[in-house]
Amino acid sequence: MAGPDRFLLTLARQYDPARHGELKVHFYTFGGPRTTSEWIARFRRGDRQG
Repeated sequence: MAGPDRFLLTLARQYDPARHGELKVHFYTFGGPRTTSEWIARFRRGDRQG
């Protein structure tokens, strides 16, 4: 399994609201809602892959 860790971290570092406008993130729950919510919790704690 792979998460979007690297993509989201790069996006957060390079995101400029003045240049890019409003940003919203959508999650596709390919592993199911529980797996996605567990990934979000780990990411918020700083337990990141990549």
